[in-house]
Amino acid sequence: MERNHVIVVGGALVGLVCAGVAVAWLSEKDSTTLKNAEGAADDDVHWEDANVYELLAMLRDRSTPKAVLRLCELAVFKEFQTQIGEMGGIALLIDLLWTSHDDETTYALLITLSNLTIHSTNQTLMHDAEIEVVVATVYDDVSISTTVRSACIRLLCNLAMWDSSTATLLELPVIHTLATDLLESTDESEWSTDILQLFVNLTGNLSAIKNVQDGALESILESTTSFCLDNRLTPRQADNSKLILQHLSKHVDPCQEMVSQATSCLDAFSIQL
Repeated sequence: MERNHVIVVGGALVGLVCAGVAVAWLSEKDSTTLKNAEGAADDDVHWEDANVYELLAMLRDRSTPKAVLRLCELAVFKEFQTQIGEMGGIALLIDLLWTSHDDETTYALLITLSNLTIHSTNQTLMHDAEIEVVVATVYDDVSISTTVRSACIRLLCNLAMWDSSTATLLELPVIHTLATDLLESTDESEWSTDILQLFVNLTGNLSAIKNVQDGALESILESTTSFCLDNRLTPRQADNSKLILQHLSKHVDPCQEMVSQATSCLDAFSIQL
C-alpha cells in the first residue's frame, strides 16, 4: 500500500490553490475566442466550454495554450483527473512540458500534472512516461523563473509519495541541485520549506527502495543538517527537518554526529529526536 495519504490530501489542497494562481496568471483580456494554428478566430469551440476530449484535441493540434489553462482548472476534480488519464492526456502534457518555452505554459502544465498525480493509475502512466526525468530537467534549467521552479518542487513532492518515483528521483542529479538550493535559500523562504517537504517524502519509505544511492542520501542529510544549524527555522521547517533526520539515521553511515549537531538547533523548538 502506498504511503503518505495525509500528504496526498494536502497536495490536492495545494493543487486547488495553485490552479487558482495559474488562472490569475495566465488569463488574458482577449481570451473570449480560441484561435487556430493560423491565428484565425475559431467560432466553433470556446475554450472555456470545451470538454476534456476537445481540450486534448486542441493541444494535439498545438492550436492554443489556453487549453492548458482550462485543463489546469479541470484537473482539480477527480472526475476530470480520470478522464484526462484515460484519454491519453498525461503523455500529451508531458510531451508539451518537454517542448514548452514560456513560463506561463510551463507553470500551468506543472500544476495540472501535480493535480493528476493523486490517483495511482495516473501516477503509473506518468512514471512510464519518465516524468521524473522531465521535471528534473526543467528544474535544472537555470533560465526558468523561481515560480516555475517552485511548481517543479510541488510536482516532485507529489511524485515522491510513490515508491517507484522516489527510486527514480534518488538516482537523478537533481537531488544534489535541490540540496544546494536548500543551503543557498533563506530560512523564511517558501522555497526552502517546499524542498524540506520534498526531502521528507523522498526519505519516508527508504526500506522499500532497492539500491538507494548513498550519494543522494548524503546530500539530503548534509544540506538538511547545515540548514538546521545556519538558520532560525519556522516550526514547520523544524518538524520536517526532524522527520528527515529520523528517516536517514538508519540508512546513512556515519551520520550520528551530524544528527547530534542538528539536534541542538531543533531542541530550540522543543523537538526531540
